[in-house]
Amino acid sequence: MRYSIDRFEGELAVLLSGTQAFTAERRKLPETARTGDILERTEQGKWIILKDTAQQRRKALADRRKRLLGGTS
Repeated sequence: MRYSIDRFEGELAVLLSGTQAFTAERRKLPETARTGDILERTEQGKWIILKDTAQQRRKALADRRKRLLGGTS
């Protein structure tokens, strides 16, 4: 299952999957994890960042923002 990092609240990360929200201990996530990253949990219980997926999502959001603002951002 894939999760996106919605935000950090102290030592917890709030993760979203569809309409479900979950929390995970921040220390158990990769050190480079940041808001907006897409994560997947391996069978061994480790979190990995799906960098390509996160980059595609950020680009799509930036493009959408640009269209909504009439070409300026």
